Amino acid sequence: MSDVVTLSLAAQPDHALVADCIAADRFVGLDAKQIAELPVVHGGRPGTLGEFFKVRADTRAWSESRETSRG
Repeated sequence: MSDVVTLSLAAQPDHALVADCIAADRFVGLDAKQIAELPVVHGGRPGTLGEFFKVRADTRAWSESRETSRG
């Protein structure tokens, strides 16, 4: 389970990339590997989010930022 998810483009798509799976509610309860396995469509063909994006899911980043803001 992750609190902060970072997607970094790893491979430039050659065709249109449809990634309806990129939504906060779709990531709830998933780790980075599971998020990378979510389906996308690239040029009309099925693929996975991880084929195009480096996925980082970090539970500590959100917790640490909340602690810092509380002072």
